[in-house]
Amino acid sequence: MSILQLRNHIPILDMGMMSDMRLARQLFPETRRAVMYSPVKFHAAPIVEIEADMRRIYDELAPCDVVMADIQAQTPDERVIALLEICRALESRSQAADG
Repeated sequence: MSILQLRNHIPILDMGMMSDMRLARQLFPETRRAVMYSPVKFHAAPIVEIEADMRRIYDELAPCDVVMADIQAQTPDERVIALLEICRALESRSQAADG
């Protein structure tokens, strides 16, 4: 069976930040797609870098899920709140574009 035939039978496709997200969206338009975001990067990276990553995910792969599994206990709540605000802003941008 070719990849074109298989794509209709894959319910979810997990990937990382190094994946070719545009290609994944093109090859699997009906598959639920998810990016597994590194808990280490989420803990350590500057918020502006996380925001840039979320924007890239949105621009290249949306609609999709972002999986923030295994957030470290030392990660401050403020970081999680900042991430939610970033995602809400991107979601609002999408809703405004839809009119």
